[in-house]
Amino acid sequence: MPHLTRLPALPALLLFSCALLTLLPAARLAAEDEGDGGFLGIHEAELRLATDDGAVDALLSGVLDLEGYVLQEEGPGLLFADHSFVNPRLTLFLDANLGEHLFLFVQARADRGFDPSDQPAEIRPDEYFGRYTLSGESWSAALQLGKFATPVGNFVPRHDSFRNGLVRAPLLYDAMTTVGDDKAPPGNQAQLNRWDLEDKKTLWQPMIWGPVYATGAQLFGTVGVFDWRVAVTNAAPGERPDEWEWKAGDEQAPAWAVRLGAAPLPGLVVGLNYAWGPYLRDRAEASLVAGRDRSDYDQRLAGIDLAYAVGHLEFWAEAYVSTWEVAKVRGDLDVIGYYIEAKYTLTPRLHASARWNQMLFGAIEDAAGRERAWDRDAWRVEVGAGYLLAANLLAKVQYEWNVREGRDPEDDVLSLSLSLSF
Repeated sequence: MPHLTRLPALPALLLFSCALLTLLPAARLAAEDEGDGGFLGIHEAELRLATDDGAVDALLSGVLDLEGYVLQEEGPGLLFADHSFVNPRLTLFLDANLGEHLFLFVQARADRGFDPSDQPAEIRPDEYFGRYTLSGESWSAALQLGKFATPVGNFVPRHDSFRNGLVRAPLLYDAMTTVGDDKAPPGNQAQLNRWDLEDKKTLWQPMIWGPVYATGAQLFGTVGVFDWRVAVTNAAPGERPDEWEWKAGDEQAPAWAVRLGAAPLPGLVVGLNYAWGPYLRDRAEASLVAGRDRSDYDQRLAGIDLAYAVGHLEFWAEAYVSTWEVAKVRGDLDVIGYYIEAKYTLTPRLHASARWNQMLFGAIEDAAGRERAWDRDAWRVEVGAGYLLAANLLAKVQYEWNVREGRDPEDDVLSLSLSLSF
C-alpha cells in the first residue's frame, strides 16, 4: 500500500475524500427526491437547439470528473506526476444532426493535460469531425473527416468514466516502453541500455496511447452481423497527443488502421485489428540513417478483441503484437500485450470490476551477439468498484498492483473518481 509519509499531496487527497464522503449521502437523498432527474435534477435537462422540421438538431452535453491518485513513489504509465494529486476535468460534447445524412461532433476539454497530471490547467478540442452516412435495410456506410479516436480495439469506445468499470486504462494503453520517438539509438547496445532506466515519458512511447485522437479520414459501416472500419490518419497507435493535430508534411507519412468485427451470437462481439504507420517525430530525422526519413520506420500493431455479456456479467479482452522498426538497430522491437477484464453488476447501482494485464517483450542481439530482452516484462492487477449515487453521478475506486522484471519501481496506485454527467 502507499507510504503515506511520502505523499506531498496527501492534504488535497484527504480533502477529496472528505468531500466525497460528505457528498454521498446528500447525493443519494437528492436522487431519491428528484426521481429519475438525477443529481441536481440535470440528468433529463437538455441544452438542445432544433428546428420544427427536424432539419437541424443540436445537443450540448458534458461530464465533470474529479479524480484522485494516491501514488507510492512513481506515477506508472500515463500518470504524469511523482506524487499524489487531484485531477479535475470538464468535458463538453456537441452533437449536431443536419438533415438525414450529415452529423457533426465536437469534444472539448478543460483539464490539467490530456493525461492525468499535476500541471496547470488548459483548454483544447480533443475531437471534431463531420460524418456523412447512408443506410439500407441490412447495411450502413459512412465517411468521416476530422479528428477522431482510433478504430482499433474495444476499450476506446468505452474509455469514458461512465462506461469504464475501473478508473484507469489497461496496461497496453498506458505503460511506457523504451521505444523512443525523439531520437534513434546509435545501435543495439544503446537500445538495450534503456532496459533498467526510469520511464522517460517525454521521449518514449506505449503500445497504444489512449484513444489516439488522430486527424484524417475514416470509412466504416455494417453488413448484417459484420462491421468494418478503415482509417487513414497522421498518427500510429503509440504516438503522443502532441502529434495528433494535423501539421504540414503529415500527408507524406500516413498511418492506417483497420478493424473487422462480427457479432455471431447474442452478447458476443469479436474484432480483428491491424494498424501501421510512422511513429517518429519530425525532429528524430537528424538521427536516422543517411537518405532515410521518418516515413521509412513504422510501428505495426496486429491483434484481436473480444466482448461478451450475459446477465449481470460483462467480459472484455484484447491481445496485440506490436513491432517497431528502429533505425540503426538490427532486428525489430516486438512486444505482446493483452488484458482480460470482467465487470459484474451486483445491484442496479453497484458494480465490481477486475482486470489482469501483461506485456511480454521480445529480444535483440547485444554487443556480444547474445539475445536479450529489449525491455522489462510487466504485469498489472486491478480491482475496483463503482456506485451510481444518482442516474448521472458515479463514484468509483480502484487499486492496482504493478510489477516489472528487473528494477521494479514502487508504483502501485489507489485511484478514486467522482463523475457527474449533464
